[in-house]
Amino acid sequence: MFKAKIIFNIQFTFFLLLILGFSLGTPNYSTAEEEQPVLTYNWIPQFYGKLKGETKLLYTRSFARSMLRFVDIDDDGDDDLFVGKADGRIAFFHNQGSTATPFFKLITEDLVVIHEGVDKQSNAILIQTILDVGNNAAPEFVDIDNDGDFDLLIGSKDGHIFHYENRGNKLSPRFFRKTPIYMGLKFGGNSVPRLADVNGDRTYDLLVGTGSGKIHIFFNSGMAQEAVFCQAFKVSDPPDKRCKFQPELVADIAPQANAVPELVDWDQDNDLDLVVGKSNGKINYYLNTGNNFAPLWSLKSRHFQFIDGGGSVAPTFHDLNQDGFPELFLGTSSSKIIYYENHEVLLDLLRKIP
Repeated sequence: MFKAKIIFNIQFTFFLLLILGFSLGTPNYSTAEEEQPVLTYNWIPQFYGKLKGETKLLYTRSFARSMLRFVDIDDDGDDDLFVGKADGRIAFFHNQGSTATPFFKLITEDLVVIHEGVDKQSNAILIQTILDVGNNAAPEFVDIDNDGDFDLLIGSKDGHIFHYENRGNKLSPRFFRKTPIYMGLKFGGNSVPRLADVNGDRTYDLLVGTGSGKIHIFFNSGMAQEAVFCQAFKVSDPPDKRCKFQPELVADIAPQANAVPELVDWDQDNDLDLVVGKSNGKINYYLNTGNNFAPLWSLKSRHFQFIDGGGSVAPTFHDLNQDGFPELFLGTSSSKIIYYENHEVLLDLLRKIP
């Protein structure tokens, strides 16, 4: 189903543009006098760029263990790109092209968020700071409170899921930290949250991959405006009276580790199938043999499309060229990101990339 088109390394860049920082990526201590070079990326062959006349790599830190999420964060009709990284931070690429011809420009390697605090006089203050979850940031964007804009959940190396509420709007987001332990959920390490309505009740359900290789699902016991995800509980004594769903173990990729789930309707039967990136560079594929009201994922392949990214991989599907068939982006344990273009619907095999 895929034809390999491009392998690119985000260590290399393609064009350079000097502009002022974008609002999502500029801490409050930045000034116009501290104008920083901002990099422009496009999905074409790479080369070294020039910065102040010197040929060098045009990035500051590694994009290792990249976790990609595409989302139209500014409601301009095309999807922008966020990349979670091993350093615990999130890079933001603004799409300055179009839906048919995307053109991603690196705005910041360090997404800025807002924390609420108090000053020495106990007055409430807002503090702009760089988002940092420690290590292995795994972002997910979803309108979890049904207010028309995207909120942010982030998995982390310590297994917690951070929750940032968007208190701006769909045109100009402002992410406020609500909690570093979303819904009180804790996992052993390397949590990767993914949200989608998998049971047809018009609320988002939560799928979480973990460092141990397990993938858990938490069906939403709440409403679209207020999600409720419950840990395992006694029916006679639930932690929240709204709890009606127990968490379930969807899959376990042991002896491999670092499960990175991604939901996609691979067989185009109107329900969500599951692919899971693994620590050995390969991908498991689980066919949804249920339906979009009662999902049931069955393992069909431990080496999906014969892909091998080498080391831990993080799959992300996105229809980059708007042809109705999603492409595959594969974050890796290095700074390399692998891109597979989706061409033929009925082609089962993919030639291995050298």
